[in-house]
Amino acid sequence: MSNQDEAESNGTASASPAASEATVTGKARAVITATASVRALSRSYLSTHHLYAARYAAEDAQARETLLTSKAPYFDVRHRGLVIAAITESAFFLEAAINEVLKDAADGHTTYVATLGKDTLRAFAAAWRHTSDG
Repeated sequence: MSNQDEAESNGTASASPAASEATVTGKARAVITATASVRALSRSYLSTHHLYAARYAAEDAQARETLLTSKAPYFDVRHRGLVIAAITESAFFLEAAINEVLKDAADGHTTYVATLGKDTLRAFAAAWRHTSDG
């Protein structure tokens, strides 16, 4: 006699994570099976971080330049670094934004790109798949 048969004949119940069985009377039993599936998707877009970094570097560079222009001639390593940071972060923003649009199209994540239209999204998805990342 198996453990299941023994449990049924003794009037006890057995349970597993996927199904629950309980004896009602004699050998009659009710089987309840529950299955749940949840998919959560969270995206973090790095492009916005690059955009803010470019903005803040440009603002700081402008403030530094205003301070330094009252003293001519001037060369300031900090000012030069801020200008370089503003320019490179702007380029990084553009690259990240393009990659994010292509990746969203390829993944069918249309929260931000739905207005581009289905044909455009298909073309972007195909372009992404032809990259080393896709």
